[in-house]
Amino acid sequence: MSSAIRPALDTLRELDEGRFLDKLAVAIHDAVSGVTALGKAAKVNITLEFAPLSKQNMAEPVITAEAEITTKLPKPDGHRALFYVDGDGNPTTQQQRQRDLGLSVAGRTDTINEAKGAA
Repeated sequence: MSSAIRPALDTLRELDEGRFLDKLAVAIHDAVSGVTALGKAAKVNITLEFAPLSKQNMAEPVITAEAEITTKLPKPDGHRALFYVDGDGNPTTQQQRQRDLGLSVAGRTDTINEAKGAA
């Protein structure tokens, strides 16, 4: 066996029928876009798996190579809603122990709580 080591990019260029580096470029672009838009970290992972084609001795060694690109892109912060739990264990936006103040919008005759019930 020769001791000349082939450049890694030459091998990567041939993976996935020549599409691996294009897919990697897209994954990197998506990661950078997410980092700049959200100010949070992203990850791009490359997994290369090499295995023998056969367990039998062959005149010329043959292997398989499989490449996988995975990304962990930043996500926007979720929007949280505040709920109270009523006496029956149900979520509600109305605090149960707070008295109704009977407030109304100026110029209207119905109260705020009545208007919400009608909607």
